Amino acid sequence: MCIRDRTLEDDYSTHLDVNGDLVIASGGLDAWNCTGISVGGTWSNAVGLTGFNPQGGTVTFDGLNTTQEVHGTTTFHNLADTHSNGYLVLHDRADLHGDLVVGPGVQVHSDLGVSGELDLDSPTAFLEVHPGADVWAANLDMGGSLTSLGGVFSVDDIVDTSLLGTVTVTGGSMTLRQGMDPFGDYIHLDGAITVSNGTLTIEGGWGLGLWPSSQDASLIMAGGELVIADRGVRIPDSGLAFSNHIAGGTIRISENFECRRAGFAPSGGTLEFAGEEAHLEVADGSHLHHLLINSTGEVYCPSNNLVVQGDVTLAGGAFTAPNLLQVGGSWSNAVGPGLFDEGTGIVELIGTNPAVLHTDETFHDLVINKQCPEADGVRLATSNTITVA
Repeated sequence: MCIRDRTLEDDYSTHLDVNGDLVIASGGLDAWNCTGISVGGTWSNAVGLTGFNPQGGTVTFDGLNTTQEVHGTTTFHNLADTHSNGYLVLHDRADLHGDLVVGPGVQVHSDLGVSGELDLDSPTAFLEVHPGADVWAANLDMGGSLTSLGGVFSVDDIVDTSLLGTVTVTGGSMTLRQGMDPFGDYIHLDGAITVSNGTLTIEGGWGLGLWPSSQDASLIMAGGELVIADRGVRIPDSGLAFSNHIAGGTIRISENFECRRAGFAPSGGTLEFAGEEAHLEVADGSHLHHLLINSTGEVYCPSNNLVVQGDVTLAGGAFTAPNLLQVGGSWSNAVGPGLFDEGTGIVELIGTNPAVLHTDETFHDLVINKQCPEADGVRLATSNTITVA
């Protein structure tokens, strides 16, 4: 179907079915009194925003065993992808007054705004945000796969009570916002998160996020940033599986981090506290890699033992140590010894890697238990003062 040099008012009371391509070369298409349009091929709108008046209907892409494409800046009301195979490719800007329903999958290569709901509820559905794309949705119903490959994605409200499906960030940024209703708005993780580059930010929510909460969950990080902007996270000691493979990147958290089970064992990466008052709890059989205190308040450890296999860095706020703090890397305190509350506990330097005490510090008990040559075990930076009370 090709529209050229005139405006076609589609006043069908049911559907306009186009088995092949729909091309708006000039003039325009006004979907007046039309419940919907089905397209089996490519949508091409050379006119731009004035080329299609969606009224209140739905444009459905329902081609069989094919990849369908949308070209040209277009305003839709509702947009639905109901392929049996293939996926839908949005090459140019699309503004939706209503909902986007994702069937098999949608690739976004430009700006996309969804004023209603982004329905990604099907476990087999996927939405990919490619470099150069900027995607916004008012609401997100999650259950499938959401991936940022270098673009920008943000949603104002997650309609589910937890984080479901698969969230992957390999570049760019993704911001998932949860509401603040204490009876249903949580940042629980009941799906899978993978971050290898870029930034995934989780905002809002009520109370601590349980990772997992009601079903098995996983966290994989090789780089990038995972930001828990407003809340904290608890890894409960439950019968649910929490698979974690953290080799790099930074987890930046605003409130508590409570690991209450064995098996949280990052081989790389940093846990950073960047909020106000918070407490840090890590059960026996689990550990952190690098720990960065960069808060505006106090981070304290109510547990008896904390193992940090990498570096401990105090860059902001205060830190109250547990009874036993085992550190496998170096120590740096840029805020001064007065903001490290050593109490009556022990700081034990462990592991096979050499360590450097970079700054002045006061310890209660300091134990050097390095498994490396004596000359390489622990080194004091030039002109530093270490006090053992």
